[in-house]
Amino acid sequence: MNTKEIMSAKEFKRRIAYDEKLRIKVAKLAGYTRINIDEPNSCYCPNQGMPGLCKLPDFPNDLNFMHDVEEDLTKIQLANYTMLICGKEHDRKIIWSGEDAAKALCATAKERAEAYVKVVKNSGK
Repeated sequence: MNTKEIMSAKEFKRRIAYDEKLRIKVAKLAGYTRINIDEPNSCYCPNQGMPGLCKLPDFPNDLNFMHDVEEDLTKIQLANYTMLICGKEHDRKIIWSGEDAAKALCATAKERAEAYVKVVKNSGK
């Protein structure tokens, strides 16, 4: 096995901690409240049929949950979000290519979560 493929325990813990922080940031920006990761079913979910207590979604690892919060982005936020995922956050005039579309469509849940946090924070939602 290649040594580059082996992740140290320290790196693994760092990545888990990063994902957890990202998960909480997305949840707060999406309107979840009473977030307590020690009590799994204690957060308040804003976008369900009847808002109420629920388990905090694993946004950085689940495309379905990311899709749910993406639906609440405004048109301007969605445009900025897509540009960020495609690596064109500073371009104001974009000529979209098939490669750009593929980047947007194939973005991982973690990439989407990171872009969501940047876009929503910058728009002052």
